[in-house]
Amino acid sequence: DGQSTITIRSDARFTNIDISQLSQQEKDKARLIALTYIKTRVINKNAVNPKKTEYLAVICDEVHENFGSEPAGRLLDDVSRTSRKRLVSLWTATQALRDYERSKLTISLMHQAAVKFVFKQNYRDRAWLKEALNLTNGQVEKVLSLGGEPSDKESNARKGEVCIEDNGKICFCKVDYLQAAEGAAFERGDDNTCFTMSGAFDTDGDGE
Repeated sequence: DGQSTITIRSDARFTNIDISQLSQQEKDKARLIALTYIKTRVINKNAVNPKKTEYLAVICDEVHENFGSEPAGRLLDDVSRTSRKRLVSLWTATQALRDYERSKLTISLMHQAAVKFVFKQNYRDRAWLKEALNLTNGQVEKVLSLGGEPSDKESNARKGEVCIEDNGKICFCKVDYLQAAEGAAFERGDDNTCFTMSGAFDTDGDGE
């Protein structure tokens, strides 16, 4: 029924709803449950007064996997259309923007995203990208060359290149590529310690 007794700690820096180990059939149901939880417990409870709103980032990884489900598509569409009054800004980051072309609901979701982080795209999508993002010919070519080619000797130097579309405005930038931290992953233990691939680090600021 969309209800849950689970409470996400507001003082936790990160909370991960991990469904990766579920079967495909279970994943389809779990996505709906997770999206409903986020909508009812996070978005709907955010204040409409800018002075009282809380700051929180919710990342939905591999969101395109929801596009094949009509119920999930309708829920995403509802979130995209109603969240702004709760001072929620939708962003998308993708290497395959054309995934949003799947249906009217997904196209609407793309248009509702206030900010789009567009990484290198498929060359075959050149004409579609130009129309979807209202790019010039030069901008399209730049999007298609972001990050360089794997065969380029300087390909690592170009990692982090991205095109950002912010409410119709286009800019190109390069974010820092933190190679040393690329493979870091962590999991919180019962004692509030985060174990990483290279060791452990303190999370509560007590120096231990």
